[in-house]
Amino acid sequence: MRHRKQQRGFRWGTLFLVLFTLLVLSGGTFAALWATGTITFASIEQQPDAPSREGEVAFPAPAVPIPAYTRIERKHLINPQTNQLHVVWVEEEHTSPSMIRDLGEILGRVTARDKTPGLIFTEADLTSKGTRPGLTAAVPIGQVAIFVPNGRIRGMERLNPGDRFDVLSKVPDSLMQQAPPALDWAAVMGGRASPEDSEIYQQLRTGLRTLAHGAVKLMDDSTIDRTAIAVKPQEMTPMLQMVGRSDVDLQAVFHSSQKLETTNDKNKNQPDFAVETDQFVSVQDPAISTVKTPVTTRPVRAFSKLTIADFVDPATGKIRYVEFEDVIGEITWETDIRKLIDRVASRDIPGDGRRIEPGDLLPEGTKSGVVAGVPPGMVAFTVDSLNVDGLAELNIGDEFMLVAAKPFNINDLGMDVQFGLTGGNADKQTSNAGGLLDQAQVEVVLGRGILLFSSEIEIRTTRERSLKTETTQSLHPNGNLTTRTITEPVIESFDVTAQDFVVALSPRDVATLSETVNTGAKIHAVLRTGNPSDNDKAPNIVKHRPLTKAHIIEHIRGDDRKRELWLGNRK
Repeated sequence: MRHRKQQRGFRWGTLFLVLFTLLVLSGGTFAALWATGTITFASIEQQPDAPSREGEVAFPAPAVPIPAYTRIERKHLINPQTNQLHVVWVEEEHTSPSMIRDLGEILGRVTARDKTPGLIFTEADLTSKGTRPGLTAAVPIGQVAIFVPNGRIRGMERLNPGDRFDVLSKVPDSLMQQAPPALDWAAVMGGRASPEDSEIYQQLRTGLRTLAHGAVKLMDDSTIDRTAIAVKPQEMTPMLQMVGRSDVDLQAVFHSSQKLETTNDKNKNQPDFAVETDQFVSVQDPAISTVKTPVTTRPVRAFSKLTIADFVDPATGKIRYVEFEDVIGEITWETDIRKLIDRVASRDIPGDGRRIEPGDLLPEGTKSGVVAGVPPGMVAFTVDSLNVDGLAELNIGDEFMLVAAKPFNINDLGMDVQFGLTGGNADKQTSNAGGLLDQAQVEVVLGRGILLFSSEIEIRTTRERSLKTETTQSLHPNGNLTTRTITEPVIESFDVTAQDFVVALSPRDVATLSETVNTGAKIHAVLRTGNPSDNDKAPNIVKHRPLTKAHIIEHIRGDDRKRELWLGNRK
C-alpha cells in the first residue's frame, strides 16, 4: 500500500513539472534551451520521496549570486550541485503579476541590481530588453556616467548603487554679485522670472549652487579609488569642473527611496512644513494671460544701439525674460528680442530690468551716435563749460534757452563825454556813476535748444593773452635818472576743468550763437520746464537795457560839439 501511494505522488509531481515546462517554455524556446543544455530531463525528474506541489507555482530563481549589470546566462540558474534548474515554489494565492515565470523573459536580460540566490525575478530586477551588460547598463536613460574620487562628495559613501541624490557646492563670492536684486523695476511692475532663472537667482543669493539634480550612484570601484555616478548631460561639465577644484566643497543631498502610497488623502504624504517660493517664480493664475518680455540687464546710453549684451543675464548667460500680466490684452512694449537688436535708444535706459517702451526707440534706420538725437529740421552745435554755464546739471533730452551777457564800460563808448551836474553837486554826480561804468547788454541768443551729449569732466590747458609791463631805470653820467617803461603782450597758460556739450538748435540760431561764443560773452543756460503739459512756446524774456537811467545830451555850437552824461531819471 505504501509503495502504491509513493508511486502515485511521483506520477503527479512529474506530470506537474512537465506541464509547467511546456507552458512556460513553449515552442522554440524550450527546444533552444534543451539544445544548449539549459534544461535537461534530469531537471524535471522528481525524486521518489519528493513532497506534493499541488496548489503551488514554480518560479525560476538565481542559483548563484548575480552582480548588478550582468547578462543572465544558463550558469546563473542551474544549481551546480544537482545540475537542475533552480526554482522556487510559491502558493498560488501568494503570487503576483510582477513575478516572472517565463525563462524567455529572464535569459539574456541584464540585471539592474545585485541579485541574491533564491529570490524570484521581477521587472524591477532587470533592465530594458536589449541593454548591454556592464557599467553603461547602469546609466539611466537621458543621463551620462562620470567618475569622481572617493570621498570628494561628502556623504556619497553612505549611498547604495541606484540611490538618487543632489550635489551642492558653495558659490564663489565673485558670482554672488551677479544675481539681480530681489526687487527691481521688473518685479515692482509685476514681472516674474521663469522657475529655472528664479532657481539660479536663489542659489546666488544664498551662496549655494545645485550642480546636479537627481544624480544616481552607480558603483564603487576600489581598484581605481573612484565612484561612478550618472548625471544629466548639461550637468557633466560643471560637475567635472568643480570636482577638479580643491577649493570647492561638494555635498550630497539624499533623495528618499520610499514610494508614495496611493491615497485619497491628498495631504497624507505631503511634508508638514511650508516651502517658501521665491517671489520671482511664475505662479500666476492660468486664466490670466502673460507676456514674456526681454528686459535690460545693464544701462543703455541715449543714441546708442541696443545689443544682445544689454539683455544677457550674467547669472544665467541667457537673455533675461520676465513675464508680465496682459490684463486687458493691449501690451504696447516690444516683446521680440530680434526686433530690439540694433535699434537706437532715444534716451538713457536704466539696466534694472526695464522693458523697452515705444518712446525708448528712435525710428528704424536711425544711425547711432549723437546725430541720432538731432530732431528733424535742427542741427547740432558744440559748446563747452568755459563758454556756457548751467548745462552740466541737465540730462540728455532736456530743453533750455541760452542768454548772453555782453559787458562794456561807459568810458569805452568811444564818445568824449563828461558828467553833467545834478543839483549843482558835481562830486555827488560822479560818485553815483561807480556802479554804471561797467554795464552789460543781455539778450536771448538761443530760444530753444536740446542737450544731446555731455562729455566727462577733464583737465584742459588753456592760454590767455595779456599785457606785461616792465619798468627800468638808468643813471646818466650827468647825474640824471631816466625811467623807461616797456609794455608787451604775453601768452599765459593754466589748467582748467571743462566739459563739452553737444546741443541741438535751429539752423537760424547757429550764426548768433557762434558769434556770441567767439566774442567772449558770458552765456547762461535757462532751463525750460520738463512738465509734459506745458506748451511748446518759449517764455518771453524782457531785454535788459542797462542805460535807461543814463542820458547823454549833446551840445552843438558851430563846430564845437560837447556831450554830457546825466545819471538818474531827470533829462
